[in-house]
Amino acid sequence: MKSTVLFLAMFAQFYPTPPSDPATVPNANYPVHVHIIIAKASGGQGDYHGFGRGDILNPTLQGFDYTFSCGQPFNNNRLPNEFYQARWKKNNEKLEILLQPIGSNHINRCELNVALKARPYGHYTNPLPPAQPTTPIP
Repeated sequence: MKSTVLFLAMFAQFYPTPPSDPATVPNANYPVHVHIIIAKASGGQGDYHGFGRGDILNPTLQGFDYTFSCGQPFNNNRLPNEFYQARWKKNNEKLEILLQPIGSNHINRCELNVALKARPYGHYTNPLPPAQPTTPIP
């Protein structure tokens, strides 16, 4: 019995953080819409590293590959019209996206190191229009 409790206590220390989804409340400070097609992450204890690919939906439709190192992993967009709100931290090199843990109103941020591609990865019939101005979230 004692060994079972110790095993469970040891396992609980390495329990991974569930991945976050896109923030749901529009933020005017993050006008770029990003569709994450692939999101792979590893790590734990608030230190996650990963890579993937996605598309910038506005202002210009363009594909990109990325790497990241953040406090939490995040999901790919499962629906064609779903997107992450983003802003450029360093033009054409670093994007910051808004994350929202599932079941929470808390907003987190993650910086993506991007390598732009000549074409988008996805096929879109109606890319999203530019973001509409809204009240910024601090």
